Parts: sequence; structure tokens; C-alpha cells
Amino acid sequence: MVMAVENLQTERDSQDDSLRIRFTLKNVNEAIKPARGRTFVILDPDDGSPERYLSYPRTSMVNGKPESWRSGRYFSINRFNIIRFKTTETLNPALYSEARVLVYSQDGDLIMDKLFSVVIPEPKPKPVVPAVTDGPPPSALAPHAEAAQPPAPIPAAEPEPDAAEPVPQSSPADAGVSLPPNPQPSAVPAPATPSPAASQP
Repeated sequence: MVMAVENLQTERDSQDDSLRIRFTLKNVNEAIKPARGRTFVILDPDDGSPERYLSYPRTSMVNGKPESWRSGRYFSINRFNIIRFKTTETLNPALYSEARVLVYSQDGDLIMDKLFSVVIPEPKPKPVVPAVTDGPPPSALAPHAEAAQPPAPIPAAEPEPDAAEPVPQSSPADAGVSLPPNPQPSAVPAPATPSPAASQP
């Protein structure tokens, strides 16, 4: 089985910002019969860290290659086919500048390992979420509505005043003033009553 890999491309989806990878896989066998097998795309980290190798489809990696060829994308083509992968996982584009396409036969033989230079597009910046406050922002209030004020405290009841005590009246004697004694009324003589003898002629 003779295969060819061409035109590997990477791009960001305009709707969900996922990373899309695609390439053209060609069957260049002289005999006209379908080519079948499995294929992967491997992102090679620039620093060579084993834990940073990324494979599509996702699978465990050993020494930069899939642990099992059976986890690759299955293909069966007569002439050519467009192989597409999509991922929404977060990765640092600055760590990857190369990608490899691996092609396995249906018996598990590695028949192609082709290297491509790639540029991973940056993801869109995430929108800034405003901080959550305890109350609604001022713009959420009605145009002329005032913010609710807390109820005024109820004043404590004032004690009732005690009943007024009568003020004692001071007498002149208490003030040290001597007054003349009250004059006794003089006896008024009663009018004389004429006797009966004096009234006769």
C-alpha cells in the first residue's frame, strides 16, 4: 500500500473557537483497489517534553508515538480523502511548531511518518466577567427612583414627668414681716326705743 499526505492545515472555528486540523490522504497504488488503515496527527512540542505530545485522535503516547495504532482514525479510500480532526482542549500555541501525520496499514504496519511545519492559531480572548456586587448597579434603578433607605430607628419613650407638688404659700410671718393687729370693730349703739308713757299726751 502506497499513500501520500498533502496540504496539512490548522484553523480556528469561527463559532466555538475549536482547533481544526485537516489534511489530504491519497491512495497512490497502481492497482485500483481501496486502501484501508488508521491515521493520526501528532503535535510535537518544541521542547521535546514527553508529557506535551498531543495526538488526534487522543490516545496514550510512548516515545512520541501512539501506544496503540488501533486507536487511530479509520480510513478506506479509492483515490483520496480529506481527514479532519477537531479539538476544544486548551493548549499553548507557542509550544508547537511542527506536526506529524502517521499512517498505519490495516495490519498495524507504520507506512508513513510525514513532518509538517504548522502555526497553531491563538484562541480568542475570553470576555471579562464583571465582579458580582451585593446590590444592583446604579444603572439598574429607575430613573427617578431613590435607593431604598433603611427604616429610621424608633426613638425610646421619654419618662413621664412626676406630678407637680403644691408649692407651699409662705405667710408674712415666715418672711419676717410684722403686721399691725387687726382692729376690732367698734360697737355701734342701738337706736333708743321710746317708752309707751312718753308717747302719750
